[in-house]
Amino acid sequence: MKAIVLRQTGPAETLDYAQMERPQAAPGHILIKVAASGVGFGDVQLRRGLYPHMPPLPFITGYEAAGVVVEVGQGVPQEWMGKRVLVVTPGGCAAEYVACPAIFAARLPETVSFETAAAIGTNYLTAWCLLRRATALSAGDTVVIYAAAGGVGSALVQLARLDGLRVIGLAGSAEKCRFVRGQGADGVLQSGAGPLAAQVRALAEKGVQAVFNSLGGSTLADDVAMLSPFGQIVLYGMAEGPPTAEFMMAFMGAFGLSPALRLMSLESLAAANPPDMGLALQELANLAGAGRIAPHIHTVLPLAQAAEAHRLLESRQVMGKVVLKVE
Repeated sequence: MKAIVLRQTGPAETLDYAQMERPQAAPGHILIKVAASGVGFGDVQLRRGLYPHMPPLPFITGYEAAGVVVEVGQGVPQEWMGKRVLVVTPGGCAAEYVACPAIFAARLPETVSFETAAAIGTNYLTAWCLLRRATALSAGDTVVIYAAAGGVGSALVQLARLDGLRVIGLAGSAEKCRFVRGQGADGVLQSGAGPLAAQVRALAEKGVQAVFNSLGGSTLADDVAMLSPFGQIVLYGMAEGPPTAEFMMAFMGAFGLSPALRLMSLESLAAANPPDMGLALQELANLAGAGRIAPHIHTVLPLAQAAEAHRLLESRQVMGKVVLKVE
């Protein structure tokens, strides 16, 4: 089978479109003929060698795929055969075939295309985990979402609105701000256009209950000043680096407000209770089938153009998701 293989870390050109051995369905697993695979910033960080848990190389990339079940392993009901599914796995999805535990799979409503399903994948599952596991928010609470035009950010906007939350989205350009407003955000601010915390306070005078930050680095110091008493910063990515000394000073300086910092990684969902992966994906697939969530697909490229997908993500111009189509 053809697959996108990472043999060494480096620029996008290091990705190898190569012939690899087709996997088999081990006990408890299913084998999927992939129709579409999503590409996210986690794939880029992996390729750069910056992923928190680097796998041994060579490694078939891709953490999400949609397609048809063509083989079931021992212990998996035969009724899975021929079913349209969405899966999130620890890798191997940027390929013509992928095997994964059946408990990680969700069945797709007929109204949901493979490309749409691949765009749900890790983005919406991460957003689901942020709202259902990392926080305990109530309808009417206000949240700030960094990179709200991105894959996870736009998913967070949509799911937060379904939960009755008031959403303030942050984006890096006027075009992205328009996109975020179209996703349903109540307020939108352009990053870098003035003091961020003060602008958030103008929209939420008493502060916000949660800040979802995927950037880290120097951005975190602003977050402390946005919080209401007992507010929470949820850090689920470090695209701009780890927390700085400036953040720690601001955080400890807000001791009287009882702020909290929560780290969140999608791997923790599978580690805590593996079946939750499939159950959460099924909930998301059903929401898509009912038209209650609608992933925005920035572009669809052939599998062989995975390197171009990575370059697009690195350009910071992507709104929503980049999807690879597997012919």
